[in-house]
Amino acid sequence: MKKKNCIFFKTLVLSILTVFIFAHCEESKNIKKNKEEQSGTEFNLENLFFYSLEELQEKYGESNMQNEFIEACETCGPEGSPTYENSYTTTLFPNSSKEVYITWNSHQTKVEEVSVSLKGNEWKTKEGFRLGDSIAKINRYFKNEPIKLTYVNWFYYEINDYCTLMFSSDDLNFDNLDTENITSVDSRLKNLVLVAISLRLPGNE
Repeated sequence: MKKKNCIFFKTLVLSILTVFIFAHCEESKNIKKNKEEQSGTEFNLENLFFYSLEELQEKYGESNMQNEFIEACETCGPEGSPTYENSYTTTLFPNSSKEVYITWNSHQTKVEEVSVSLKGNEWKTKEGFRLGDSIAKINRYFKNEPIKLTYVNWFYYEINDYCTLMFSSDDLNFDNLDTENITSVDSRLKNLVLVAISLRLPGNE
């Protein structure tokens, strides 16, 4: 009887150990998988549209955020332009390679626009575009089809109604650019690099 009890006890212990080891292995696999998934999407700009202010604070830390309230007035917008509604902005990881400028709706409940413009920035679009990318790389993404650029002190390319890529023209020194016929395959533009990205929330264009 004692021998049977001993065998039963050993079997029970072995079963428990097997279950524990299996569960531990599965947990390790899940942690590794989550880390791999996170490393691929952690700095995707589009993801920021899914967070509330509180969720951003929880994820990235309140100390890594600078919040600002801009009151509506005739000269409060860019370059002294008017703003017709109060606005709220957040700079995430200011003055770092992770800096992102976030614009909220008037109630600070939804992200309306995100943008990056600091050299060496780690954030990217869902297409994989990041600051410093050449016009040639972006051309390759679009299967080398010429993409039309708009020139107004900067070169702008709108991927769609919500995503705008900006290229600096500081070193080109062109006096008379034909804004109706500039394309990414123009040999004069071969050295253009991406210097700013702006994403707007679909439906708020």
